[in-house]
Amino acid sequence: MNTIERIDVAILCPIRLEFDTVRKQLKNTISVEDENYGFSFDVGSIQCENREWRVALIETGPKVGNMQVKTNNVILALRPKFIFLVGIAAGFKDARIGDVVVGEKAYGYESGKETKDGFKPRVDSDRPSPKLFSLACRLAREFDRKNNTHKLIIGPIASGDKLLATHDSHTVQLIHKHYENTQAVEMEAIGFYKAATQFLEDGVQFLIIRGISDLMNEKEKTETDGSREIAAERAVEFLLYILEHLPISKNKKKEIPFSMMVFFLAQPYSNWLRLKKREKAKLVFYKNEIGLILPEEEQEVIKLNTVERYTMPGDFAPNWVKVTFVKRGNREAIFFSENKAFGLGSIIGSSKRMYQYLKPYAVS
Repeated sequence: MNTIERIDVAILCPIRLEFDTVRKQLKNTISVEDENYGFSFDVGSIQCENREWRVALIETGPKVGNMQVKTNNVILALRPKFIFLVGIAAGFKDARIGDVVVGEKAYGYESGKETKDGFKPRVDSDRPSPKLFSLACRLAREFDRKNNTHKLIIGPIASGDKLLATHDSHTVQLIHKHYENTQAVEMEAIGFYKAATQFLEDGVQFLIIRGISDLMNEKEKTETDGSREIAAERAVEFLLYILEHLPISKNKKKEIPFSMMVFFLAQPYSNWLRLKKREKAKLVFYKNEIGLILPEEEQEVIKLNTVERYTMPGDFAPNWVKVTFVKRGNREAIFFSENKAFGLGSIIGSSKRMYQYLKPYAVS
């Protein structure tokens, strides 16, 4: 992947029409290929009154499972502060063509059990991040007062892999019966919220915005020339309104706050003896798990057993952090130095900052 200084906002669009509508708002756009996670995207900027947002725009393709995988990969690869799913959908219940629906929750209408008496739905739902959703609700009221042409609706979105082309299908009747407060129907929402929710504790904020291009209850009659374009434009219009009002964090994004050098040690004799040196090793942190990436080896998720400050023989202070974990049945240790220059761990630097960061990842 090309070097990107930062990504503030990631925007996911299932289809090309939605992607192109958002892309018109980006400036200084470049195309980027992520080699680790295997997806391409455009990077550009959106200028607002109070700041400029660095934006990654990804065309994901449709369907729930695909969206769940893509959302997960985008967050892992780009670490955005905010991530949005933006596009069009079929209106349900109160929504009309040209309205905009903000996803208060997502239903997975295909979740259930097949029995001899037929399909028994089980409610499967996920929600947006609370802070961003609360902001969107407040802005929706302001936005509504400024617009006479269409409404902004806060409500549930139902999603599944079926392409629903007729209002009298069994699936549409199922949504009416079991998910009666649904305001929009599409094919990605539940996958997006399920994936993004896993990163809620990391501070990632996420939301779905859908413009209504046709009505599910009268689908054969309501989709007209230009309605899809109008729906996409209105969804993007509210997205831009949100970007104008997003809070600017005074704190730096939570990242690994040190340049680290990772070593596997058989015996910790001194700073100068390092067996199996891995200068390019990386650790990806998430909750109490660590993804270990070594040159020419696949990523492996491990759990830290212990984290402690460590004084090597000959050191004058505990300038190292030692973590232990079990890998393939063997207990192993990793020693961290806060300095890139080999051997300087015993001379300069402090392990306190590293220790405070790593300690929450230990399971014992």
